[in-house]
Amino acid sequence: MNKKYYSPREDTSLFLEAIEEKNFENKKILEMGIGSGIIAKKCLEENPKKVVAVDKNKHAVRKSRKELSDFNNKKIIKSDLFANLNQEKFDYILFNPPYLPTEKEPLNEEERAWKGGKGGIEVLKRFLSESKDYLEEHGKIIILVSDLGDINSLKNYLEKMGFEYKLLAKEKLFFEKLSVLELKNN
Repeated sequence: MNKKYYSPREDTSLFLEAIEEKNFENKKILEMGIGSGIIAKKCLEENPKKVVAVDKNKHAVRKSRKELSDFNNKKIIKSDLFANLNQEKFDYILFNPPYLPTEKEPLNEEERAWKGGKGGIEVLKRFLSESKDYLEEHGKIIILVSDLGDINSLKNYLEKMGFEYKLLAKEKLFFEKLSVLELKNN
């Protein structure tokens, strides 16, 4: 496990499984929270029109730029969610967010990668509140959630924001159940 950026784990594997059947060819894709770059790499291998990958962690940005240097149709940006992005629309927005509930603020980059705030959904709610401005009319958002978080509150928030969702994949681990959801506008 790398302490400077989020290394692939069970949640990353589940996310990759969930998007395996998606057709990213000629699509514009935004990956929020690039971490090691493994999800962006999978997307880039499918000949998309463009992949924009974002992380607030400078180490993740540096690592991903190195790992993805063979691909031309990508842009990797250091940003806290959408803060440093141009007003651009995407066909898919992918996010494996920090999702574990915690009352305390993250102390370092490692903690920032997994601490999701109160109820484990604060980072995700902030992301969702801004995401529609970056989504094509028929675009989709794919997110990962844990049942350790406040799932009922998240469902209410999704409804309030006008999102429909469907389950793409799930996995029961020894202490939690992870789910990958696909969201679209009502």
